[in-house]
Parts: sequence; structure tokens; C-alpha cells
Amino acid sequence: MAQNWPKENCVTEIVKQSDVQFSAIEQVMIAGDLAKLSPEQRVQYYNRVCESLGLNPYTQPFAYIVLNSKLQLYARKDATEQLRRIHGMSITRLDGQVVDDLYIVTASAMTRDGRTDQATGAVSIAGLKGEPKANAIMKAETKAKRRVTLSISGLGWADESETDSIPGAMSVTVDGTTGEIMNKAIKVIEDHGFKSVEEAVQWGYDSGCFRALAHAQNAYDKLKAERNPKTAAEMWSAWRQDIERRVSEQADEAEQVAA
Repeated sequence: MAQNWPKENCVTEIVKQSDVQFSAIEQVMIAGDLAKLSPEQRVQYYNRVCESLGLNPYTQPFAYIVLNSKLQLYARKDATEQLRRIHGMSITRLDGQVVDDLYIVTASAMTRDGRTDQATGAVSIAGLKGEPKANAIMKAETKAKRRVTLSISGLGWADESETDSIPGAMSVTVDGTTGEIMNKAIKVIEDHGFKSVEEAVQWGYDSGCFRALAHAQNAYDKLKAERNPKTAAEMWSAWRQDIERRVSEQADEAEQVAA
């Protein structure tokens, strides 16, 4: 026979469950890796971040990226536009200068309550002329504007205008409704402490980077010879980074073919 719990006990239990869930999220945030969250927790975290900043989560102001083997959020164009509107922010000045082969722009911003901040955006203009050079200059201005917007809002995250220039960065598709990681990058960002070389090689093969298991073994052996790691942990880290690079390169090639 079902037991009828008092209403206040039901509410208390729900609150306790919620506290446990967000406690788990907080612990993962200390490590800075969203891959360790469950799909449901990723959705909760995403929505809570948007709520704390006053952003509309349905516009997908943030997207996911793998940096240093950790799944993180980065700000999309819509995030910086909403933040400027929320804070009554104005870009008060843009200063550009050429330093060696770089074009560097410093953007100054002010909020409606008088807070000010500065940030820079830089791009390489080596060998560029005409329209390509003009596009690079505009990209530097965009970087500077978005970076100062994030900085004055208290966010130290990357902006989408700079993710393509971060070495080893890899975009990851996450379903905004379910929190499920949709592409092969899930195999890259899982937290593996491999039990054996065979398991590590099999994991690399399962990532889809190799045509045969033997090819994955050859790549593993070559990497080990090149890096000469002192510990198993160093080798696992180097192997994960190597696979991340391969997956990212394959994704870029697929995009180029589709274009």
C-alpha cells in the first residue's frame, strides 16, 4: 500500500535532491570540466549560467568547446550582444596599431553605471593586402569589442571570434535540450585513466581517427617514442591530446568538403 507523505516532507525531499545535484555541479566546476556532468546536469548548469547573467538560454548564447582536454563553454555573438544591452554598455574608443606582423586593437567600454574596462584583439596581417587585410583588421576590432564586453561583465571565457585561433581547440555539439554530447568528441573528453596500452589504443581507434586498429597502435608507438614520457599518466595525457588533434583535423576537413 502506497504511503502518503506529508506535503512538507515531499517539498523537503525535492529541495534535498536539488541541493545534491547542484553540489555535484559545483564540484565539477572546481575541476572546470563539463564533460564530467551528466547530460541533465549540463542543461541545469547552462540554464543557471544564463539566468545569473540575465541571458535568454533559448537563443543559445553559449556553445561548447574542448580546451586542454576539458569541455568548457565559450561565448557566441548573441551572448555579447545581450550583455551590452543588459548593462547599457557602449564601446567608447577603438585604438589600432601595427606591431611587427600583428594588427592590435584596444577597445574601451563603459556601462551605464560608469564602470569602464579595456581589452585587446590581435590578428596576423603578415603578407595580407587589399580585402584580406581589411577583413583581418575588422576581425581584430570584433575580437576587441567582444573581449571587453566579456571582461566588463566578469566573464573570462573565450569568444567565438577567437576560438579558431586557439591551438588544439575543438568545437563540440551538445544538444541544448537533453545535454547529450552529439559528436565523436565525446570519446575525446571522457576522463580516462587507461588500465593498459591495449585499452588506450582501442580507445584511440574507437574515436574514428584510424582505418584499422593496427594504425592506431602504430600511432601510439610513434608518439611514445617521440615524447618519451616518464610516467603512464604523461603518456595517457599525450595520447588524449594527439587524438583530440586528429578528431579536430578530421572535423575541419569534413567542413571544407561540405562547403
